[in-house]
Amino acid sequence: MRTYIRTLSVDLGEKLGYAAHMSHLTRTSAAGLQLEDALTLNEIAEKVEAGQLDFLHPLEIGIGDLVKVILTPEQATEVRFGRFIELDQTDQELAAFEGDKLLAILEKRDNFYKPRKVFS
Repeated sequence: MRTYIRTLSVDLGEKLGYAAHMSHLTRTSAAGLQLEDALTLNEIAEKVEAGQLDFLHPLEIGIGDLVKVILTPEQATEVRFGRFIELDQTDQELAAFEGDKLLAILEKRDNFYKPRKVFS
């Protein structure tokens, strides 16, 4: 279950009998990454220019909470072309792999899955 802080602020306002909204929210961590480890765009540009790429993380680090599915070669081709595929799954979002490589994030549409983001 996910908790959405913005929704909590609105719900709290309703309980108190007032309109409420959130004017500012800072995410300090996500997927095991911490805000204090973040780099500015200038810092990234400097590191890339110097050939220092050790700050990069694999794509898979951000999908830890998604169900992982291994696609057949035929399914992978369909996903690359942005086509819907049928999978025996019930989750709203899936991390689709071709072998050990993350290929796409899929989202459920009726009885099919549509590529939301294709990585290769």
